[in-house]
Amino acid sequence: MRKLVALLAAVILGTQSLYATDFLFMKNVKFYGEGQTIGYSVQNGYDVNLGKLVPGIVAMRDGETSEGMLNSNYSGVTTFLTAGLTFDIVENISADFSLAYSTSWGEGNKFLGLVDNLNGSATKGDSIQSYLDNIRVQTANVTIKKLFDVDGLSIKVGRQYYGDEDSSVMYFGIRHDQPLFGLNLPLIGFDSVSSVDAATVYYEKENIKANFIYANLGKVLGVPLNVDGLIMPLAAGEAYNRGIDLGRDTTVVGADAKFLNLADILNVQVYAYDIENPLVAHYDIVGVKPSVEVDGLKASVEFAMNFAGDNPFSTGDLIAEGSPIKSEANLIKADVSYDLEKKAKVRAGFAVQGGTEGVKEFLNGEYPGKISIKPFVNFGNYVPGMVFGQQEVTRILSMIDFRAINIGADYYKDKFTFSLDYYNFAARDNGLNYGDEVDLKVKYKYVEGLDFFFGVGCFMVSDDINSKVKLITGNDGFLSEITSSFQLGASYKF
Repeated sequence: MRKLVALLAAVILGTQSLYATDFLFMKNVKFYGEGQTIGYSVQNGYDVNLGKLVPGIVAMRDGETSEGMLNSNYSGVTTFLTAGLTFDIVENISADFSLAYSTSWGEGNKFLGLVDNLNGSATKGDSIQSYLDNIRVQTANVTIKKLFDVDGLSIKVGRQYYGDEDSSVMYFGIRHDQPLFGLNLPLIGFDSVSSVDAATVYYEKENIKANFIYANLGKVLGVPLNVDGLIMPLAAGEAYNRGIDLGRDTTVVGADAKFLNLADILNVQVYAYDIENPLVAHYDIVGVKPSVEVDGLKASVEFAMNFAGDNPFSTGDLIAEGSPIKSEANLIKADVSYDLEKKAKVRAGFAVQGGTEGVKEFLNGEYPGKISIKPFVNFGNYVPGMVFGQQEVTRILSMIDFRAINIGADYYKDKFTFSLDYYNFAARDNGLNYGDEVDLKVKYKYVEGLDFFFGVGCFMVSDDINSKVKLITGNDGFLSEITSSFQLGASYKF
């Protein structure tokens, strides 16, 4: 942290020196940044009860060996800070540069509660290098505006953020209010702040916002593994029908267009992305999202579908010919909200994604001839629930076979915002009811740019899950009946 502050101070002083000598390289310099710190505590964490399924995994509870909950109660703190500056180089050419620091203390952000920081210890402390390794260049790009002398057309090249934070499909940026892993993030290498090396062409004029992106996500077997959803192909161990070049980078090519204020109330978003990598030759996502906005009423429906194969937008098996993991999964997501004169807001949502075939029969003790799994893997930021949305097993469930119903309300009083949400989670195709969750959140705006928040969530697992697990394994109580999570934190912008 001190290194980051010192470096920022040097940048500021250097910039002021440049202005003092009337240097013409940097004009209109603006400094910006934000950060977040969240402390969390999880009781009866159901994502690490591996002893019920994997023989030999045990934990000590009350001085006795138990095959049950490994690290069932855990807590920790996550924090991040970003700071940077934008400036004009010459007319119509600007630059953006920022640094980010992030760290995590505690058990919750370890993969399956097992992987720890190997660079230091609580008693000896970390090395200087370990702190330096946590400070990285987050954005470093140049934007050329009015490209080819066309108003509204620009290109951004370099390290950058991309997408909207509420995107269900494609987002690289700051993920707020997520102290743990979050849905659809990599199992290894989670971080609250992400960005990509990319070239992005933007067009924005009147009622049209469109962009085209070519991004490089690095090598599949890099550290950390940063290719979302590819844990499944890695773990499957299937024989591949194609040569695999593990030295090749993973790339994303895609386009997103928004047509705004059609007939004064209708917005339509369409997108298509092709993700090319050595494990799944091409993985593609296409979608459309119409939305309406009338006075305080907002409503949207999103439909997206994926493809996988040797060629872009082809269909077939996701991993290899004959594998049980198929492409052609889809996402359907609907949201509606109504703002009551800025005093309160009521909202509801529905989402399904992924799908399975033959799993329902298997869970009922039958043995179907074939089981197919259609995961909807993506780079989105859909995180339903403080508990369900931020656990490892449930993240995988949501990718494979998932349905969520949400009803919530917000109430505004002075500087406070009170939010209450109810969720029901279930499988989309196999009929399995995962359980219900209730969340209460309170946010307090202390001053402009500084918010404090507190949240408590309670997930109540359905008897359906434990009875199905007992039928298959002979063990009961795989998931805790009630899992709760408390979060307390602060966020700030400058």
